[in-house]
Amino acid sequence: MRYAFVQNNKQAFSVKLLSKVLKVSRSGYYDWQRHKPSKRAQANKHLDEGIMEVYHRHKRRYGSPRIACQLQISHTRVARRMKVMGLKAIARKKFRVTTDSGHVKPVYDNVLKRNFVTTALN
Repeated sequence: MRYAFVQNNKQAFSVKLLSKVLKVSRSGYYDWQRHKPSKRAQANKHLDEGIMEVYHRHKRRYGSPRIACQLQISHTRVARRMKVMGLKAIARKKFRVTTDSGHVKPVYDNVLKRNFVTTALN
């Protein structure tokens, strides 16, 4: 985080001054600058992209088992990566019947006798 701050502000201030203020070594900054991501970090980045693609393609409803099946990889690894990214599957709401046509209450007659059939517009 500090090295990234030095990287972003080295145009305005010298690396020597920034490293002194942030209490980091200049050699540590230059080592960080030359550092390449490890194979595991590169694989995780590639996996994260695949997880995001499947997750959004299925409207955020797929969890780690389904995504793992799609990507053909361990579901525990997918679960760990989803936790790091803050992704959770959204459960679909269950269908709930709101009308009870089989009730025992009386059904009243249409006393108004209104006709809702139209012959023309308006």
